[in-house]
Amino acid sequence: MATERSVAELAERLGGQAEGNLQARLSGVAPLETAGETELSFVESERNREEALASRAGCLLAPPGLNLPGKTAIRVRNPRYAMAQAVELFHPARASTAGIHATALIGAGAVIGKEVSIGPYVVVGAGSRIGARTRIGAGCV
Repeated sequence: MATERSVAELAERLGGQAEGNLQARLSGVAPLETAGETELSFVESERNREEALASRAGCLLAPPGLNLPGKTAIRVRNPRYAMAQAVELFHPARASTAGIHATALIGAGAVIGKEVSIGPYVVVGAGSRIGARTRIGAGCV
């Protein structure tokens, strides 16, 4: 479930400098081409500046110095990295419960660490080592 955040809050969480409508509420992330007024997107350089200017994104993560007149932006050194952080803020990982699902196949001699979560239909090969607090999602091998 997505979480709504203000531009000002995002700037603080991402270590950036906000400009424009700091009270704008954002509820997700999207690529420049499809972002709407409640979504965050990013622009890395002059190369995709025109696309950013044409975007309907409610806020853009952008490097300092990139001219984006009329746009709400959060200035960060590395917009791509900040976008990855924003995805985690909007869509936090669900807490998983430690345990091995009944349909998982664990090979002979596999070593499973503490607090590991192994989902449905996972296959762990013989002799494998799974570290503590690892989460292996459904169907992984």
